[in-house]
Amino acid sequence: MSESSLHILLVEDDRSVAHTLAAILRDRSHQVTIAHSGEEALRCQPCDVLVTDVGLSGMSGLDVLEELLLRGETPRTLVISGEKSVENCRRALHLGAVDFLSKPVNIDRLIRLIEQEPTKEPQALSSYKRTYRASRATCDRGPRDLVAFALRCGVGPSARARIATATAEALENTWRHAYPDGQGSVTVEADLGTSELVVRVRDGGRGMDTVAVGRTPVQAGHSCGLARMSALAEDVLVRSGLNTGTQIEMRFTIFTACFDENAQTDLSELDWFSPQMARTVVKSLDDPEHPRAFQFSPALAVSIGRLLSGPRPLQANPTTHAPELGA
Repeated sequence: MSESSLHILLVEDDRSVAHTLAAILRDRSHQVTIAHSGEEALRCQPCDVLVTDVGLSGMSGLDVLEELLLRGETPRTLVISGEKSVENCRRALHLGAVDFLSKPVNIDRLIRLIEQEPTKEPQALSSYKRTYRASRATCDRGPRDLVAFALRCGVGPSARARIATATAEALENTWRHAYPDGQGSVTVEADLGTSELVVRVRDGGRGMDTVAVGRTPVQAGHSCGLARMSALAEDVLVRSGLNTGTQIEMRFTIFTACFDENAQTDLSELDWFSPQMARTVVKSLDDPEHPRAFQFSPALAVSIGRLLSGPRPLQANPTTHAPELGA
């Protein structure tokens, strides 16, 4: 490929449309990978540009984009749809799509949008929304998906554990109580702020008596789900009405590691050290004139111990040569 060529992932279930668009783009020296479903798209290699139809069989094109973002991939994205939907358009742009195009697609405009230089960095993913069928499996999958979002946003491990555990309780409440006939859906939303993550679990089921629920945590200790949610989150708010569904909103304080003038720095929420953080910590611990106390998780303490002790000496072996590494 030339320096100006792009790797384009084209997700389109209409095979004739997909191959026509791919041929046009390949004639312009771009590398094009075709996927005919969302599941197939997620098995492809990372791309520079994602062009996806919304209306796919199985997961939608917007679900594909959201999943790629959760993996840490940030392709420049163009969304195509045969139906004009304000909700889909809003969601596409919220997920950072460059544009939302209606079918039939104007080819010249599509090429121009694909090949134009990005004008800004990809939009950070600061909110999250997924809808599931209310089921036992969702009680496991929902928290896992939310933890992946929180991890990508830099939320620390203990906060992630609290968030996932409380969300599992809310999802189990929906599965067990919202839909007596076992048929219904539940939506998990999250919004990341500078110091907190707000999670909302919402269903359209039979609802509950919020006055009675409000007394439950005090009376039940930790024997009910809402009591456990209240113990894990900084704040829990329940909105519900008979036959109008329930929304459980939970607020979690999040941790951001930073160095300041304090004598003690809490790094216990970090999973790993960046090179800059490792240099700063080792330099601080190696400076006897300016001692600083740190709080580490056991795993990080092992890493710091190894960094302070330095590399192990190489054993003499005439057949082994140590690689020359830069500073």
